[in-house]
Amino acid sequence: MLIENMSFIPKRISLKDDALHKSKGVGQVETWYYEGIFKNNYSIVSLVNIFCFRKIGIVLTGLFIYKDNKLVKNIRNRASLRYFNVSEEKLLIVTNKEPLITVRIENDPNKWDCKVVMGDKKNGFDLNFFNAKKPWGGNQYLGRWIVVPRSEIKGILYHEGKKIDVTGEGYHDHNIYPFYKPLFNKGVNWGKIRTESFNIVWAWVMKNSKKQEYICVINKDNEFFSIPSQDVNLSVKSHIKKHRKIVPTKYNIYVKKNDILIDIDIESIDCHFIKIPSVKYWRHHAHNTGEIKIGNISEKVDDVEIIDQLSFL
Repeated sequence: MLIENMSFIPKRISLKDDALHKSKGVGQVETWYYEGIFKNNYSIVSLVNIFCFRKIGIVLTGLFIYKDNKLVKNIRNRASLRYFNVSEEKLLIVTNKEPLITVRIENDPNKWDCKVVMGDKKNGFDLNFFNAKKPWGGNQYLGRWIVVPRSEIKGILYHEGKKIDVTGEGYHDHNIYPFYKPLFNKGVNWGKIRTESFNIVWAWVMKNSKKQEYICVINKDNEFFSIPSQDVNLSVKSHIKKHRKIVPTKYNIYVKKNDILIDIDIESIDCHFIKIPSVKYWRHHAHNTGEIKIGNISEKVDDVEIIDQLSFL
């Protein structure tokens, strides 16, 4: 296996980076992904996928509600792109004249208030994501990756007609890549690790069985930085086999570089399969345990996060 001698280079982003990117010649896929983990043992994931070629396209939406780390509701829909209004200037997705995702900035350009509304008052949510860590973006094998690594969330969750006030922490990313990329890349696994002082977003991007890239971006205070791929040791400790694919169920991430020490075990609690055209997709709730030490600050890790696996080939 060849681990690229390179570093994913995250850069500061603006609202326009998180808006629609028009397809240039070849068709492309754009995905806006939101997740929230709440203090009452509920969690959610929201997806908006746009598959488009110039002005022609289809939109897939997905709403996933979890209780005690297990999927309890899944609502998915598809519609023509002509029923949606998607801005190229800022994050704004409107369907049937009702906002699906909107974002606003007040005073501080680094503070985003993103409102995500999906489903209805039987099963759905109306949530505000307030970014708690600085957003960043960069390029990896698949294409452009925009990330808001950590948010504070508050709002309303509806489950089987029950109205539930929720607060918690969230994550958002936005992926843009050409249609043909899944034909030449094996897949990607990614997840998050949080402590009081640190936030880590990690990814294992596989171009093929021999050429791979490890991404590890750390948010600390009001800044972010990445660890070079060759300095990230990501190992699979256990796995299962489903749908003719290897599905990791336990990872270890280890980094020792200068004054940085990261040693985290990531173990799946529960996972489920999601059917998407041309993609095999698993989502896990996972238990993170270990330690992060940067400079003179050392913190234990003991949290539950959502991790995802996309397999193309």
